[in-house]
Amino acid sequence: MMGGRWMAHAASGEPVAVAFRDQRRFREELHGVRGLAIFLVVVFHVVGNGRVSGGIDIFLAITGFLAVPSLMRRARAGGGRIPLMSRFAGLARRLLVPLIPVLVFVGVAGFVLLPTSRLPQLFAELRASALFFENYELVWSQLSYEAAGPATSPLQHLWSTSIQVQFHVVMPLLFMLVTVPAFRLRKDPTRLVIGILSVLTVVSFAYASWYQGVNQAENYFLTLSRTWQLTLPGIVGLLIPYFRLPSFVRGVFSWVGFGMICSSGFLFDGASLFPGPQALWPISGLLLVLIGGETRAWWGADRVLGLNPFQRLGDISYSLYLWHWPFIVFYLSHYQLERLWRRDAYVVLTLSLIFGYFGYRYLESGVSKARVFAGDKRAFFTIVAAACVVAFAATGVQMKVLEDIRREEEKVLAAAADPNYPGAQALFTDAEYPDMPWIPAPEAAHLDMQTIYKELPQNAEGLDLGSCRLDWESPITQPVYCEIGDPDSNKTVVLTGGSHVGQWSPAFEDMANALDWRYIVLERGACISTTDSTYPGGNEPDLQDVCYQWNKEALEFILDLEPTLVVTLATTQRGPGRTEIVASGARDFWSRLDEAGISTLLLRDTYVPRVSLTECLELEGDIDYCTLTDTSRYSQEITENGVTDLPELATYFDTAPLICPDGKCPPVIGNVTVWRNKDHITSTYARTTAPQIVGAIREAAPELFE
Repeated sequence: MMGGRWMAHAASGEPVAVAFRDQRRFREELHGVRGLAIFLVVVFHVVGNGRVSGGIDIFLAITGFLAVPSLMRRARAGGGRIPLMSRFAGLARRLLVPLIPVLVFVGVAGFVLLPTSRLPQLFAELRASALFFENYELVWSQLSYEAAGPATSPLQHLWSTSIQVQFHVVMPLLFMLVTVPAFRLRKDPTRLVIGILSVLTVVSFAYASWYQGVNQAENYFLTLSRTWQLTLPGIVGLLIPYFRLPSFVRGVFSWVGFGMICSSGFLFDGASLFPGPQALWPISGLLLVLIGGETRAWWGADRVLGLNPFQRLGDISYSLYLWHWPFIVFYLSHYQLERLWRRDAYVVLTLSLIFGYFGYRYLESGVSKARVFAGDKRAFFTIVAAACVVAFAATGVQMKVLEDIRREEEKVLAAAADPNYPGAQALFTDAEYPDMPWIPAPEAAHLDMQTIYKELPQNAEGLDLGSCRLDWESPITQPVYCEIGDPDSNKTVVLTGGSHVGQWSPAFEDMANALDWRYIVLERGACISTTDSTYPGGNEPDLQDVCYQWNKEALEFILDLEPTLVVTLATTQRGPGRTEIVASGARDFWSRLDEAGISTLLLRDTYVPRVSLTECLELEGDIDYCTLTDTSRYSQEITENGVTDLPELATYFDTAPLICPDGKCPPVIGNVTVWRNKDHITSTYARTTAPQIVGAIREAAPELFE
């Protein structure tokens, strides 16, 4: 009987397909999905502008699908016991041997190419990556998943590798807690294992769904939030040998799953939605492909996934994943690009494929099988020792760089009252100033933060807050504020409207203390003061909702407070193409204050350069070279006419002459470094603008000086 394993004969003698089991050890379609997933990951990283393809979710799911049945087989063979040394040695060979050269490359390249200010974080992540807790390092450092850019971490992508290793380490121990007693009692542990994995899946899925609305930036990286993406496929991996499906159904499953995998990145913004319920889309797509398996249909998607391009990409998927992201980030950083253009993309893709191939050919398939690693114990301890050396070296470099940066911070305090550091005042006098070492030094500028980022709010009881400033991701919508100056004063100034107004706070703080004002800061990152539910220039639903709710409560708080003056932003560079606009609903916000008899001082938004001028200064050491001459994101109409249609009690103040005089944005003015990061000024420079700020306040609310 032809094809007797899967064919039967009708009465007419014609063969017909029947349901069959798939018992192969090597699943060609699974390997093809690896190739498809890495293709999606790399392409979206290169041209996706931050959109998540779902490919990494596929890799996590494949790990669970393969690992759980493998553990069950080993447990059965060992009477419930799993040979941990053998398993961990294999893990070290597969994952650490290709990874260590990447970490060494990133450390050396980062030291040479990146500004000193970024090195402490880089080497902290290098240590975390070598020891497989990069996902938690990103959480502790409060870094959210971002599109590749010149300021992005070149090790950010290793969060997923860390989660996979954590799963590989914990799961064998969990298995043995179940399987050893079960085999001693001569019970089959399969149902109990499936039951425990089901509970883990439900708990993890529920947590990921809930925490998505609490802190998605952390949720994206947390192992608990991602566990269901490994355990659910693991359960399917245990059950799949029992599936008996006809060829036609398998073929349909394979194509539906293939389509779900490919469409995931286009349908969902994974960075803001995964690993919540929406991540079921790519995971379900993978499971349908795996359930379809070897469809035995000439039209099945497994035929496509078995093609040579997918199989070869599957071969190099791990090494390609390791190398492509550092190449993207270092390329963007070196050439100070916001994104890769066509030629740049070809260069990065070519380098990534070359190194991905050599990583697979000579590390995964070569070094990892060398005689020096003969024997499980020897291999495990040798490879782990090498990873520890990398981690310790990274720690040493990090501590040295941090010490150097701390010394630079001390210089800022020492030079604060030095007349040779006039800062913004150098723009308004003909006096000559000697060239002095810039303060803060460019490598320490990112630490020169405003007081509001360091002080604790007055009304934060029961709230887990580390500063006056709320991140937009926080679920808190109630106004959280810091109070400076005289709390009993009848002259109150409120500053509100996002970090681009909060950065000017040092100038107001000095005045509040000197003139006995009551000065209150209501600052929430990214939330411009408007009454509109549509966030200007934003397409993030969570951002729009949280800013809208917070602005509503902040406005009511301000109206109840009845301050003398409110300081907020007049414009924002969140218009089309990041150009300057007056945000929808902003004028209504100002009018509400005006109707209550409250004066407003409206500051023009800080210019947002496309690159970090301070990092340029650190790398090049040349003020003229790093001066920005293209300020086209400023509105020409606003530059010429100011902001019009203002309420009666509103005063507009143009900040451009303070930071971008004569249409140019220098990185240093009056020996003071202007920019703390790409689009915020240093606290030291903000303080030097006080005389001009005083003039604007006198015009807006002269009663504050009576």
